[in-house]
Amino acid sequence: MDKVDIKKQTGLGELADDALMIRDAVFIAEQRVQEQREHDDEDQNRIHYVGYLADKPVTTARVQVQGDNWHIERVATLSHARGRGLAQQLMQQIMTDARLQSARSMDLNAQVTAKPFYDKLGFTQRGDVFLDAGMNHVNMQREL
Repeated sequence: MDKVDIKKQTGLGELADDALMIRDAVFIAEQRVQEQREHDDEDQNRIHYVGYLADKPVTTARVQVQGDNWHIERVATLSHARGRGLAQQLMQQIMTDARLQSARSMDLNAQVTAKPFYDKLGFTQRGDVFLDAGMNHVNMQREL
């Protein structure tokens, strides 16, 4: 498994720009999510995580801290970097950081196709499948 160099930043800046580049490639170009939906006003209020391989951004997620729960959003990995455990390393770092900040739980809305990935990380489905951005999603939660 390749080792990813994970960096984080709160709010806007170069790292958030790298995160948006990955999200644009995955959500807008590949999955056809509308640009105005992906480019929301929330980036300035989120913690951005970006994983780098050879100094190139390849995987990302953003976090909204909600009291003692961390809400994970916009998890994405560039197509050429998938299947190498990079997003898993990123999520494990986020879980470590959440624990260090005394979070008790994490939740996210996963595309149904990504549910097995989150199952392996200890997340469990809550509720029924719902439609978001034209794709089936499930809410998932993990206690820390």
